[in-house]
Amino acid sequence: MGLFVFFMAAPTSIAQSTPPSAPKPAAAGRDAVRACIEQLDIFPCERAEKLRLPPKDKAEVLIYKYSAGPLCSPELPLDKALKLDPQNVLAYFLKAEAILCTGNRDAAIPLYIKAIELNPEWKPYYVDVGLLMNLGCAGCDSIVLKTWQLALESSPDNPRVLAGYGNALLTQKKTSEAQAMFRKALEHLPRFSEPRLVSAILRDGHPWDF
Repeated sequence: MGLFVFFMAAPTSIAQSTPPSAPKPAAAGRDAVRACIEQLDIFPCERAEKLRLPPKDKAEVLIYKYSAGPLCSPELPLDKALKLDPQNVLAYFLKAEAILCTGNRDAAIPLYIKAIELNPEWKPYYVDVGLLMNLGCAGCDSIVLKTWQLALESSPDNPRVLAGYGNALLTQKKTSEAQAMFRKALEHLPRFSEPRLVSAILRDGHPWDF
């Protein structure tokens, strides 16, 4: 009876709220999300995932939980993250990586492009998307040259970009334009480049890397 009377008579701030020393739910959620991101460990991310978080915070937790797991894991957590935050750049990028692990370039390429479109600072990565396209991609013929043009805008003097663009032009039967790209690439190559490589580029436009 005495205990019942105590709680009935207790001030609202004690009887109906957490003690002053306990973190408020919102603060606890922020701390949990921060621990997941900073530690990049699956266990703090799983703890954070169980909390009631705003959609974007929950998406971040799912993304970093995925990143803390094995490479090439199934992309289901990333699908959940994108439902919570459809504009999340990192989720698109990681999903593209996961799909590329399966060898499905056709499905990965649009996701890479979406990530770059959402974050213009990633425009230099158009060169990597272009190189994937050069390896073969169903339905890429209509966008491959545009992709290389965007890569060239970001790195106009990069021989890797110029050569990749040249190879894309060759596949489109634009031989004279391709040769012009290869020659421009050679202008920006180091002087110690191997002569056989130089000759092969000028003669055949073979794919090459740096």
